[in-house]
Amino acid sequence: MTDREQVILGFNLLIIFSEFLGLVLRTYILGSIGLEYYTVLSNIASFLASTFVAYYLIRGSKVPHWVAVWRLVATTMLAITFLVVIFVLPFNMGVPLWKLLLPGQMFFLHFACPVLAMCTMLFVEQYRFQSKDGNVISLPTLAYAIIIMILNGMNLVNGPYPFIRQLMGGKVTYLIMAFALCHFAPTLVASVFYKVQKHRMKLYNRRTKRKEAASSLHKA
Repeated sequence: MTDREQVILGFNLLIIFSEFLGLVLRTYILGSIGLEYYTVLSNIASFLASTFVAYYLIRGSKVPHWVAVWRLVATTMLAITFLVVIFVLPFNMGVPLWKLLLPGQMFFLHFACPVLAMCTMLFVEQYRFQSKDGNVISLPTLAYAIIIMILNGMNLVNGPYPFIRQLMGGKVTYLIMAFALCHFAPTLVASVFYKVQKHRMKLYNRRTKRKEAASSLHKA
């Protein structure tokens, strides 16, 4: 395992620990994990993604492309969670921001895990993504929106976020805009991760070529 892989492994183990602690705290405090929440689903997706990354690195294998894509999707979902917590929920719920970020399980699920995952994707991990990978980025968010709307329509779920009930009682154009946002927001966020990864991969390839050239010159 290279030094870079060891760093990637360390960050992913930290994510796994933080996700596990946050999900356990949530279940212990609230009595249920709450799979109707996008926040919970995004953190579970991140937990599983980091588990797969750590598994392959510990085995000494290259991280498969599908795992890298899953990591990108999960990190994008966590970024959406973080942005909604910061810019939507305080106003929609009438709750101070610190109460959504700091107490108990919220510290991990709303703040620590999203920030840790985003920083890992932006500054630590290195994956070679393909343009076609963008086709799956918004699917989990769109699927969640469709399912949660259906469950609300059947009165099997209430919300769980206040703005969902408000959308249900609003105009059809609002619903269309909401579903469009569920597609464009993850795609836009993931494009940032994608571009940063592409740039860092270029820099990595340049450094590798320089080292190979210097090594060849030294041998000559």
